[in-house]
Amino acid sequence: MAAVLFFVASVVSAIPYKVGDYTVDVEVRNMAMNLIVNAKVDCWLNGDRSITVKARAIGYQDAKRQVTIYPQQNFYKTDLTLLDVDHRVRIIDMNEQVISSAYARTDQYGVPGDQFGVTVFIPIEVWKRPIEKNVDIIEPFFGLPFKKTCEITQVDEFHQVRIQINRKALEWSEGDLVVMFNTRVPANPQILKKRLARIELLPNTPAGEQARVQICELIAESCSPEDLAALDQPLPESLEKLVAAARRFSELHREKF
Repeated sequence: MAAVLFFVASVVSAIPYKVGDYTVDVEVRNMAMNLIVNAKVDCWLNGDRSITVKARAIGYQDAKRQVTIYPQQNFYKTDLTLLDVDHRVRIIDMNEQVISSAYARTDQYGVPGDQFGVTVFIPIEVWKRPIEKNVDIIEPFFGLPFKKTCEITQVDEFHQVRIQINRKALEWSEGDLVVMFNTRVPANPQILKKRLARIELLPNTPAGEQARVQICELIAESCSPEDLAALDQPLPESLEKLVAAARRFSELHREKF
């Protein structure tokens, strides 16, 4: 019966793993050849014939490799390359209308292995206020924002928007990624009501409450207090506080100027 030994590491970067009498030096990278520093590695013996090395990481497909055991050799080295999980990117405005003139790329060159990058090209005339707070990558159902970093440059007639998110966020997306731009279109009350209703479905846990606050912040940044008041319905507590703060700011601004 094959002896089996498991070793799991939280950080991987050409790390040696002891498997019985053998040591295997394992390096895990993605297709862009970036190290995946948070990969988990399992190693086990297949009798005296080979060693199986398996690597996994959030947002990647698992990879496995057999390392052949040779006589009089106790040290081995192997590299594993993890492929990205396929993600479809949808580009929408705040009313969930597809922006057909924009397109996205998901190549990961220059992106750290524990991050996921999306590059969107959107016409200048479509997105007239190209600032970081006017774009985010969101989870498709609840609208939870994922953006960690954002870099905006101009390329010919387009804004090039490079957004990075933590790969842990991909667990929420189930294959789809939604890039949402605030293009200053008038708010659609029905879409807004739907987004608010979904907030109530979040669990009453610390993670759920954090998600609720983040979604409310995104809504507050994209909608005016007047848009929200016109809904004529109670708002989530986090959103109500943000709306009250925006009104106070407007009042102080008017008094001052």
